[in-house]
Amino acid sequence: MHNAGRPEDVIRTPAECFEGLASVGFSFTPHYLTHQGLRLHYLDEAPAKAAEERIGGGQQQPETLLLLHGNPTWSFLYRHVIPHLTGAGFRVLALDFAGFGRSDKPLQESDITTELNAGSVLALLDHLDVTNATLVMHDWSAIYMLWCLPSIPTGRIGRLVVLNAALPPHPLLFELGLANALLVAIWMTAVAVVGRFIPVIAVMKTMVPSLPLPQLLGYAAPLPSHRHKAAMVRAPRLAALAVLSAQQLAAVRGWGVVKLLELAMPGLADVLDVTQRDMARGQQACAWIRAHWHKPTLLLFGSPDPLFGCVQQLFALSIFNATALAYCPWPIILQGAGHYLTEMQPARVALEVTKFVLNT
Repeated sequence: MHNAGRPEDVIRTPAECFEGLASVGFSFTPHYLTHQGLRLHYLDEAPAKAAEERIGGGQQQPETLLLLHGNPTWSFLYRHVIPHLTGAGFRVLALDFAGFGRSDKPLQESDITTELNAGSVLALLDHLDVTNATLVMHDWSAIYMLWCLPSIPTGRIGRLVVLNAALPPHPLLFELGLANALLVAIWMTAVAVVGRFIPVIAVMKTMVPSLPLPQLLGYAAPLPSHRHKAAMVRAPRLAALAVLSAQQLAAVRGWGVVKLLELAMPGLADVLDVTQRDMARGQQACAWIRAHWHKPTLLLFGSPDPLFGCVQQLFALSIFNATALAYCPWPIILQGAGHYLTEMQPARVALEVTKFVLNT
């Protein structure tokens, strides 16, 4: 990251934007740590006392779960899941990535990187001296973390739970089907054209039509103006690596029209050079996970998902090995839960995560 630690390069959402969230289920105590000059927000909820006594009279350390959000959400995403998990005896952490929730908002999109996001997770685990954590990753947080998994110290993470996500560099436009690919393309186009003026409420209402206005306002609370939305706009461009492989991008860059665009648009060639390099890194991460990640992994998907469609089987077969998926070789599908399964079926999500942790 370049200069995002400097005050003039960062803004913070006013505290009054978060007032009233208790009425929609978000009444947790905020905690903070500093990483690369940014103040990051996280939740740290202890196990319910009755559950702690039930699992050993408080004599043994509870399992720690770290819940990670995607885009354009924040830890608010897990407000209905957390009480079920603490009630089951777990310590539950939830991080707001830089640019989201109560965490600081870099003003420059280029300051938001996959390394910053993954580094924030490690910084939190180091800050709290947590080992053997179970990462619960929704949406693009899985892309950030799985991409960086080869460089994460092995003792910090003990299990993975993936919620409705995919990892680059799969050629998703060819695997998802035309309808899903069209929605992905519309989202990418909207980000490119509208940029920071995309309303969070409209995005969430499109994905979860049944979500009432007070809940929608909770998702939008951290991003009250276009100046706060650098990370929201940057995230799809990081996740765009999921569309093509490095080799496919190289082939596309050979097209005459793309060569003309590179000549006509100063800086485009440099951007594509970096993207192509990063795609190659993503492919290397996929290969590493397949060969070296043997710790328990659960794939839990809500359906129907307008973004990822039927990618669940592709995800299971092409990324993780049989040892990692020994608990459940195929994704568990929650029918009717959709992409935001923690909204539609929070109790079921918590139940499946609980069973997974207790049996692995």
